[in-house]
Amino acid sequence: MYQVGIDIGSSAAKAAVLNEGKLVKTLLLDTGFSGRNTADRIYGMLEQEGITKENAAYVATGYGNGDETGRDDANELFTYQIG
Repeated sequence: MYQVGIDIGSSAAKAAVLNEGKLVKTLLLDTGFSGRNTADRIYGMLEQEGITKENAAYVATGYGNGDETGRDDANELFTYQIG
């Protein structure tokens, strides 16, 4: 099983893929306007390499001002404030 780490920042997104503890793939791309679209682009690029949601475990982090559902009360800066 693959392990995928994704970091979507305000200007760049990075992903690293491990298989059996070895680094097998990295990605670096511009974030653009939507973190959700960026995540979808990353999933698509990985799927082209045979790395799918069925054979990989994912973890993600990033900087954001809310999510695509409209909730904006739990962004990164807010969580720092509440500890």
